[in-house]
Amino acid sequence: MYAADADPPATVTAFRAAEKKYQLRLVERFRTSADGRRRGGRFTTAPTDLSDVVDVSVDGERARGSRLASSSGGAEAYALDGHPGFYYVRNALSGEEQRRWVHAAVKELCEPPARTNFAKEFGELPSGLFDATVENLMLINGKWSKPTREVKRGDADERFFAQNLLKKLRWATVGAPFEWTARVYEPNVPRRPISDELIELTRRIAHIPPETWTFDGQAGLVNYYQPGDTLNGHVDDAENNLNRPIVSISLGCPAIFLLGHENRDKAPTPIMVRSGDAVILGGDSRKCYHGVPRVFASDESVDSALPQCLRAGAWEDKHVADYIARARINISIRDID
Repeated sequence: MYAADADPPATVTAFRAAEKKYQLRLVERFRTSADGRRRGGRFTTAPTDLSDVVDVSVDGERARGSRLASSSGGAEAYALDGHPGFYYVRNALSGEEQRRWVHAAVKELCEPPARTNFAKEFGELPSGLFDATVENLMLINGKWSKPTREVKRGDADERFFAQNLLKKLRWATVGAPFEWTARVYEPNVPRRPISDELIELTRRIAHIPPETWTFDGQAGLVNYYQPGDTLNGHVDDAENNLNRPIVSISLGCPAIFLLGHENRDKAPTPIMVRSGDAVILGGDSRKCYHGVPRVFASDESVDSALPQCLRAGAWEDKHVADYIARARINISIRDID
């Protein structure tokens, strides 16, 4: 479902080459000291060539290879040449909905009994990870508590601070959790149910394209990214019925989404995914490789700026505003039966 299949070490496929092309690269800026010696300096982000990246939010050449297939209530579904069943839905969420689901992702959807990437190391974290971050608490004996001693930078216990755990939060399950080793959904274990509100939202998006597919919204994943993070190429094929689509909502910082084919040898299409938009993997695209080689910082360039609805002045909660200014959230919902 979500796990990435690794390429053989000696193989550089077209998909892998595209991943490398768009991944974050840091360049060290050297300086020459008074004695004439060349010394290392700070690292800066190397420019990324976006000339081949499809961006339906920009008119003209940047939107090449895409065509408007349908629209509904201000949302527009674009089809991409060479990728039947795939749709990019622009303006899928209003500004208010974007704030609602950013808030839900950091304060609700990652809370117990949702399973997260911390399960193996910590079991189930106590409730209130985000609030513990605000209060500068740390995990002590399974509870959020004030530190009982000074914890200096580099101290082994520094990792137990809530703010550091929040930075390392990568995914949380909603609906039936997925068991990675057996690659099956677990039917009878504690889980955070998918709310009727989230099901209704993703159903609405699923029915914007001109398709007649069925979509109930039975299980899903919330991914949390920091700038520079990646999600390796993979195929979502563990569900029982691949005729049903996956609806994937983007929030926060923009990213490059690679949409490939049924093998890694054919070059994928890079697509800029922006906050409030969604992608739908349906039809033949359900069997195709896809991944995220790059998440941009919101202040990296004009192209990566946050939408006005997520900037600081639009929020009542300053702490959530600060978080999403340096993060990307992806909520993907699917059917498993």
